[in-house]
Amino acid sequence: MQETTKGLLLLLLLGFLFAVGMYILISEIIDICIIEKDKKIKAAQAKALIEAIRSTLAFYYAKNGGKFPAKLAGSLFADGNIPTVETTRTCGSGIKSNNVIYGNGDGVVSDTEITDEGGWIYDVSPDLTKADIRINAKYMSAEEIPWYKY
Repeated sequence: MQETTKGLLLLLLLGFLFAVGMYILISEIIDICIIEKDKKIKAAQAKALIEAIRSTLAFYYAKNGGKFPAKLAGSLFADGNIPTVETTRTCGSGIKSNNVIYGNGDGVVSDTEITDEGGWIYDVSPDLTKADIRINAKYMSAEEIPWYKY
């Protein structure tokens, strides 16, 4: 009888440990799904922001005789602020910034100009006829595309 009780206790203990292990595993899977969904949302938001900025610059260009603004300033935007972009690294950490750095002045942002500080990089030619805006991050988005390539 005592052996049967020990056996039942062992089975109960194993069942309990199995249940705890399953709970931990399911919790981790749910966390991973939430993190991945969050990364995808941030990628979609970043793409929308970069396109909104490009549209603002195109509108400015059309309205100002084929010239882009020399600087990316808050006054270009309806709320008076440069949009803030949030990028995430593969590990889940991220940078949220509306900081603007400026390129080398040829009107094209190249990957060598990206400093990975987050925010934006704006490059405009000296005659203001050519401009490019990119997210200032080389690491990969949730879509496995470097952020600056959006």
